[in-house]
Amino acid sequence: MGGILSPELVDRVREAVDIVDVISDYVPLKRVGKSFRALCPLHEEKTPSFYVIPDKQIFYCFGCHQGGNVFDFLKVHDGMSFPESVRAIADRAGVKIEEKYFVGRPDADELEDLRRMNLAACRNYHKWLVSVPQGSAWGFLRNRKISRETVETFQIGYAPPGGKALLELARARSISGEKLAKAGLVTTGSDGQYRDLFWDRLMFPIADERGRIVAFGGRTLTEAMPKYLNTAETPLFSKRRCLFGLDRARDEMRKSGHAVVVEGYTDCIMCHQMGIRNAVATLGTALTSDHVRVLRRYIRQLTVVYDADEAGLRAAERSLELLLPEQMDTRVAVLPEGEDPCSFLISHGAEQFVQVLDSAKELIDFKLDMVMADPDYQTVAGQARVVDELMELVAACPNPNSRDLLIRRAALRLGANRASLTQICRSKSRPSRQNTGSEKPTSVTKRVAAERELLGTFFADVQFVKRALETGVTDDWFSSHECRDIARAVFAAFEAIGSNEIRSVLSRLPSESVESRRLAVELEELNTRKGRLDRRFEDAIECIRKIRCQDQARKMRTASPDSMCQQDWREWQSLVRKSKSARSDDGPDGDRIAS
Repeated sequence: MGGILSPELVDRVREAVDIVDVISDYVPLKRVGKSFRALCPLHEEKTPSFYVIPDKQIFYCFGCHQGGNVFDFLKVHDGMSFPESVRAIADRAGVKIEEKYFVGRPDADELEDLRRMNLAACRNYHKWLVSVPQGSAWGFLRNRKISRETVETFQIGYAPPGGKALLELARARSISGEKLAKAGLVTTGSDGQYRDLFWDRLMFPIADERGRIVAFGGRTLTEAMPKYLNTAETPLFSKRRCLFGLDRARDEMRKSGHAVVVEGYTDCIMCHQMGIRNAVATLGTALTSDHVRVLRRYIRQLTVVYDADEAGLRAAERSLELLLPEQMDTRVAVLPEGEDPCSFLISHGAEQFVQVLDSAKELIDFKLDMVMADPDYQTVAGQARVVDELMELVAACPNPNSRDLLIRRAALRLGANRASLTQICRSKSRPSRQNTGSEKPTSVTKRVAAERELLGTFFADVQFVKRALETGVTDDWFSSHECRDIARAVFAAFEAIGSNEIRSVLSRLPSESVESRRLAVELEELNTRKGRLDRRFEDAIECIRKIRCQDQARKMRTASPDSMCQQDWREWQSLVRKSKSARSDDGPDGDRIAS
């Protein structure tokens, strides 16, 4: 097993570069005071809202809310893993790091082997296609008007018949069938012998966001079923997360803030061939929440294109159930019956296809069009069923403002009473967690505000970290998960490095703690003002202490006096007195922190 990237090693690599120099390679930066500003390279915008702060060595975009240190930038912009981003910066700075930190890590060698096998398979499939310029594979490509240049761009290939071509080639290079099976390239027959998974199929390599081949899709050239066959799930590949063409579309998606999602490989390929380079395709599945999470990193708006046949409309309806709660700005475009994106582009050209995209309908309007066209909608019972189903969809939307707007739209289109729809929607909503009484909502708001204010003083001046620790503040003082994560990282950085700086906070936050990392960046940028720091620190400490005291007193009230020892009883009485004092001190408007 290899080494672990320690915080000290990560800090040494990070300090070897200037984040301004690194990000300048991606976007021109203009100095504004002590910071640098630019149009965000992570999303499309007309007014610069992307900032790089040299003295903190962080970046932050006020538009898409992405932020972090130099490693975070490479992770978001280039789709790197954390170890890959460390290696990239180390190579750039000439910092030598022993290979043991990157190989021999759990699963790292195996994943790299799988990538190498997939790349070798891709090259061979492509070679087998181009070496025979005739045959059924080229006939299919010519029929779909896919050009030779596009074949090269997407590295389209061909798996020969017989089911042994790839297996025999791998064995000649001492690659075992077991390894090929782990990569999803071979399978076992009823006799227990290995054979190629793909044979006599047109091959479409599937790449990850960074362009590394992770799987394949094969289209049969005979009557064999299934028509399309994908690599099975592997450590590199999950069809619920992968999108075909994303590696080629992501730059255009960032630039436009918009993605076009189609259903098939040739649909996506023809979009790119015709100049619609923000197109991606799902891999035989409907859109999933994992797909949406991936797309959200690049875009603000999504257009899903479906065929007008029954299967396409069913797929569109399934997407509604997912996309409304996700609150992605999503439009649905339906092609004329008998057309798919590839055939439509061939017959009508890119300009008319773009017109179809421009006329795409919002999700709620698309759903309303479908239900109102249903003959059953003409009956009272049918209308009641439609309203019930529609409000169930709307109720799944977590944002109350969005729910209200959707209800308004539905009421207008259906000619229904808005108040009635609102009532039905509320009845469909998941029951929210009831307030247990342990802390009033206003106190929760004040406490989190105080916690953020306290953390802000830490980032403004490291002396306040020392003062907080001397006061007895621990991460338990912080009620919100995000604030607690940051406090824990701040205290750990202070203990490890001392009073000079706490710049390594971001590297100490768990990579999956997205909200914590985002808040940390906001605090570093927004709370560096020096004015009235002492007052801010003391007010925050006092506010949190009071609310903690009130909370403890409430909890002790639930205990029976008979079950308390004398010391507990005295402590309870003391807490009640302090709690009353805290409430009277707050006055009718509460703490200054909340203002």
